[in-house]
Amino acid sequence: MLKTLLASLALTTALLTPLAAQAATPTEKGVLVVYLGAEDCRWCTFWESRLSGQERKFKATPEFKKLQYRTVKNNYLAEPYVARDFPDDLKWVFESLAERDRRPPRPTFLVYNDGKLVGKYAGSEGWDEKGYPTVKKLLDSAKD
Repeated sequence: MLKTLLASLALTTALLTPLAAQAATPTEKGVLVVYLGAEDCRWCTFWESRLSGQERKFKATPEFKKLQYRTVKNNYLAEPYVARDFPDDLKWVFESLAERDRRPPRPTFLVYNDGKLVGKYAGSEGWDEKGYPTVKKLLDSAKD
């Protein structure tokens, strides 16, 4: 009985280990924008709201159709992000964050190209002035 249990445990570990390693690395090529927010963040709420329309406007751009956009939120602005805040396919993003970046100003936008971080932009102004132009440039250069 114990041998059977140990064999089952060993088999389960052997099967799950490649999946965990796969989840810890970027899985797709191209441009990825990760929006970091918090449930109690008023600026995040403003970004997402119909009143400001900022997120909706971004989603209506031609560039949005050519990239991956993911949202990661935790409950409280004062708390750092932890691994469980990130879906399995974005664990690599969490693991790549330096300790100081796990408590970023919010909203923060992380821009990746082929799995490599190319920019961090804080606030909707940072996004409008620097983040979105960076994404546009990346996508325009991908056409060439």
